[in-house]
Amino acid sequence: MLSLYVRRIAWAFLAVGIAASAWLGLQRHRTEARNRRVEICIDLIQVRTLSATQGVSTAALLRRFEARGVSSVGVSELTVSEMCQAGLVRLTSTGAASMLLCSSREVAEQVASALEDRGLTDLATEGPMPDCPVALVRYEPVAPGDSGEPVTVAAFTIDAETLLSMGAGLSQQDCAAVQRAGLRVVARLGSFAGADLASMAASLRSARSLGADSVIFTGTEVMGFRTGVTDAAEALKRSGLTWGQVEFGKQKGDERLAELMDGRFVRVHSIAEAELAQIAPSEAVERFVRAARERNIRLCYVRLPFLTGPDPIGENLAMVGGISGGLRKRGEMATGPARLLGKPAAPAAIRALAGLGAGAAVVLVTLALLGEASLPVVVGLVLVAMAIAAGGVAGHMGAKAAALIAAIACPTLAGLRLLPGCSAATETKTSPPITAGLKGLLGGTALSAAGGLLVVGLLCDRDFMLHTEQFAGIKLAHALPVLLVALAAMTGLPGPGESLRAAFPAMRGRVSDFLSSPLRVGMVGGALVALIALAFAVARTGNEPGVGVSGLELRFRSILDAFLVVRPRTKEFLIGHPLVFLGVALAAAGRRTWAPALTIVGMLGLVSITNTFCHIHTPVHLSVARVAIGLVLGGAIGCIVWAFLSRRVTAGPAGSAPTA
Repeated sequence: MLSLYVRRIAWAFLAVGIAASAWLGLQRHRTEARNRRVEICIDLIQVRTLSATQGVSTAALLRRFEARGVSSVGVSELTVSEMCQAGLVRLTSTGAASMLLCSSREVAEQVASALEDRGLTDLATEGPMPDCPVALVRYEPVAPGDSGEPVTVAAFTIDAETLLSMGAGLSQQDCAAVQRAGLRVVARLGSFAGADLASMAASLRSARSLGADSVIFTGTEVMGFRTGVTDAAEALKRSGLTWGQVEFGKQKGDERLAELMDGRFVRVHSIAEAELAQIAPSEAVERFVRAARERNIRLCYVRLPFLTGPDPIGENLAMVGGISGGLRKRGEMATGPARLLGKPAAPAAIRALAGLGAGAAVVLVTLALLGEASLPVVVGLVLVAMAIAAGGVAGHMGAKAAALIAAIACPTLAGLRLLPGCSAATETKTSPPITAGLKGLLGGTALSAAGGLLVVGLLCDRDFMLHTEQFAGIKLAHALPVLLVALAAMTGLPGPGESLRAAFPAMRGRVSDFLSSPLRVGMVGGALVALIALAFAVARTGNEPGVGVSGLELRFRSILDAFLVVRPRTKEFLIGHPLVFLGVALAAAGRRTWAPALTIVGMLGLVSITNTFCHIHTPVHLSVARVAIGLVLGGAIGCIVWAFLSRRVTAGPAGSAPTA
């Protein structure tokens, strides 16, 4: 009887934890709703190339893009080498001395200022030149009355090879042209050798003084990598620039920089030029819209794929307009300057209640597996539940541990209650099979979604929403519930009021019977299919899945995206939910031979429900909608399949024993 009272108390605490998590989820939703504006940014170099080849002024072209929803333009600093290639400067060398001859005084001052920002000292004010490699930054005067001799603007101790690789800063003329078109400037700056706090702060401050609002680093690393990332974060905070972290960019040091920025950055999605050339514009549009809608991307850096052809300007405008229109579809988002994400209200006491709900789920699963428990076991379970609740407010690591426990316990509890012979199946055995199947599917979905809500509550933090931190143990959360339910199906579970010790002989007998039963082709085939399905599902999880998505599946996903508010997960509505429905329906019809196997494979859908909520960077209202749509479609498919199978299914003995 002790276990019965503990179960009732645990169910009550689970309900409290779910309610607390729902409240935290609502606070997160409100924070997300205040940050639905997405910035579309294009690249100035590409715009200039397009304007030059099509005979349209850059200013006019920028205004046309602005009318299609573009908010900003990426202005890249050129290296000295790139400026040489563009004809803006010319480098000559005589012995140890180099002369960088600039096309105008403005260009010379820009280069000199950029080199000083990067920590070089102007020797022109330091007296005699040292006996080492020196570079003179000069220009040829063209104003009336000038002597015509090159004028030295600055001199630096640097060799010609290193000078060529140095960044020369942003062009004042470029920044002014972008602003005159009514657009914001996104500075594209690169890292440089010898970067320290002073030089990085000067470089970023210079970009800010030219009107830049944001900065996205170029190259394969962030400014200051490897030892100066902390200084880079401090320099960014001082500059007032918003840093754009490129999603999937794999820039070295970006994860550490994101941690140090304390949420003062926006997430950026971009498609590399090489990849953009291999996909259709419609696919590119779909990717940008999905990234903003489902992954909290707030700046889309759009490279223009059409630079040649009969009408490249029109085609590029159409693609950008498609992105803008897709973002504004259904009124979900708007286009405009990106804003920083706020912090959701998440009091520690409320998160502790969510952790207590996770602990209660562990207690319920343990008692389902053990049956009637002794007082020491109950005390131990209470202490475990309290430890999980405390972990929920013990920093990111504790919250992630508690969230993983919730993600494992709730789907496991759902699966155990769906197995033939458990209380849930017993309650529905007198119901018509189709009614029992729908009740079982709804109950399993509710418990799995409860686990997802507990994860939402425990990880209700801006760092998780910005993907600086993320749910840990996704593969374990997929595999372990399925394996635990499969083990319970093979051994059976203790009956009401029965202890594990009392039930052990019968459980051992079931395992012995199972292992000694003759192999049948159907059983072997079914087991192989189940194992392959589990392995495939686990391989497809995580940030770097081991199995990619086929072209056919991508097209199928596109169709679902086009017709539904949000695309449900395939393994839920096409595999998991129909199988759970059929397993419970067969058990209710007294045909339990295949019911456990169907329920076990159907667990893939239940764990997927919980996993849907583990993607904290996805807006929570979309996760709720995805689960609901998957439930409706999966239940409908289950009913259709049952309509065909029911003609061949006749009711078996009401008390037939479950068969694994």
